[in-house]
Amino acid sequence: MNSTLIHLDSIYSQRNYDANNTSGSVLNPFNTSFKLNTQFKNIKKFSLESVELGCGFPSIRTGSTNLFKFIVNDVTYSFTIPEANYLSINAVVQAINSATGNIVSASGCLIVFAVTNTNTIQISSTATSMSVIPTNFSQYILGIQSTDFYIGGYIVGSGTYNLNPDNYLNIYIPEIGSTNISQIKTTFKLPLNSVTNQIYYFSSGYGFHQEIINTNSGLILDKLNVVITDRFGCNLNPIGLEWSATIRIYYDT
Repeated sequence: MNSTLIHLDSIYSQRNYDANNTSGSVLNPFNTSFKLNTQFKNIKKFSLESVELGCGFPSIRTGSTNLFKFIVNDVTYSFTIPEANYLSINAVVQAINSATGNIVSASGCLIVFAVTNTNTIQISSTATSMSVIPTNFSQYILGIQSTDFYIGGYIVGSGTYNLNPDNYLNIYIPEIGSTNISQIKTTFKLPLNSVTNQIYYFSSGYGFHQEIINTNSGLILDKLNVVITDRFGCNLNPIGLEWSATIRIYYDT
């Protein structure tokens, strides 16, 4: 069995439009196409050897983790907070309370979000009834679940808040396929061990080797499309940061 290393660098890729951008004007380096200078046949397997990636995407993002939905007095409301890299939960709560102004006016009810001394989020209100509709923002950042009931004018999250929900990123390469049993398309998984404004390094030599057996005997590979998404399968905007990776292709001649 032969093997060849394929080195990918987003600087030298064909960038595709960000699906989250309705104007179609943003070419996203996390959604790219690479033309290979060799055509591969009789492919047996693929392995991810290394990744180098700048972590500059916001911690709370449009289309992924900034939407909150709830029902107040039998009427459904929703709001979003601005996409940003929030450094404190107080900044998030401040943004939430600013965003709920229209809902307070429409419902006629006082609605206030606050941080408790047990690192949970509390919603206090004068509404007769209230319930939270699950979103990535409410569940995984604010720690509020749909089973956290409105009692005595309060909803208190059953989980602690989390400003860094990105435990990992997904690399999806359609030509190789998805290895995830869920609906989120994933070819390789990147455990995220860096924080914002740092460079993420992954190497298969450090104990997390990822290898995929090819079951498509007719696969002929002359290009790779690569999409990097967050853990929820939503597009990332790295704000100009680039990435590189090395994939090994095993094949018979």
